[in-house]
Amino acid sequence: MLFSKQDTSLGKNYPDGAVITKAGDTTVDQMYVILEGKVEILMDEGLEEPFQLTVLEKGNVFGETSMFDGSPRLAT
Repeated sequence: MLFSKQDTSLGKNYPDGAVITKAGDTTVDQMYVILEGKVEILMDEGLEEPFQLTVLEKGNVFGETSMFDGSPRLAT
């Protein structure tokens, strides 16, 4: 389950393998807090094969950089 800044009242569940946000995405009004489960962060923009940067777990946050500075998403 993830908590999004955009919806402060509810978390959102994503199925295994779902893409939550994509590199280059310009929808930058959300950041995410992982409440349970894991999220794989991939670098795939302009690459033939995506590679894993890291795996985030409960308590980790992602998407905050784009939200704060308005830049497109850096990873998928």
